[in-house]
Amino acid sequence: MGNGVSILTMPGKLLRHYRPTTLSIAGADTVYPRVPIPGGRYRETLRQQFSHAHVVARSGHWVHAEKPEAVVRAGAHFLTEA
Repeated sequence: MGNGVSILTMPGKLLRHYRPTTLSIAGADTVYPRVPIPGGRYRETLRQQFSHAHVVARSGHWVHAEKPEAVVRAGAHFLTEA
């Protein structure tokens, strides 16, 4: 977001009222977000913010370039199961 607010630190008020079916794919070794996650619980924080969160092991911020097969599998699973 342009105002410096991260979706990972937004109050849950907005998201409690609007919970679209959304897939978030992230690399486990990413250095983003550059905001503190309480207790380092990146995976749990993603799952609270998105209806479906998939964290790919041994990949960074560019997970789609580093592990394209894992991204395709996660996307296919999401589209057929969600």
